[in-house]
Amino acid sequence: MQFLYESRSQTVSSVAKETGLSRPTVVAILNSLVDVGMLAPDGHDAVPTGGRPAQRYRFRRETGLLAGIDIGAHAVAARVTDLGGALLGTARRQVAGDTAPHDRIAAAAALVAQVIGDDPRPLWGAGWAARASSARTASSG
Repeated sequence: MQFLYESRSQTVSSVAKETGLSRPTVVAILNSLVDVGMLAPDGHDAVPTGGRPAQRYRFRRETGLLAGIDIGAHAVAARVTDLGGALLGTARRQVAGDTAPHDRIAAAAALVAQVIGDDPRPLWGAGWAARASSARTASSG
């Protein structure tokens, strides 16, 4: 899948060569991925010899969403992208320093839901980072 994700589009032959899988296995896998919406047919190669043109397939980056979540000492934030990393939106909310961990997580989940809004695409994954306290420096006078 990484090979398809990182390229513009590929043929059955190129996927078979890259993966070492047989053509029938690759065809079955690609058809399954088309059926679930992860891949889309992407035209045909031109064949100068007059043979049957090869079908190309591309990864559908627009088919799902990813979220990045930052849970900090005084704020929570969320970023949502498509599967290709195109930013769809961000949100940030201040939280009190004594906010309980489960309330911080709930606030972060609410921000993700806010950014997604009525977008019908599924959220495929989320990554998060949490910081227990903010870094502070003291100066003496």
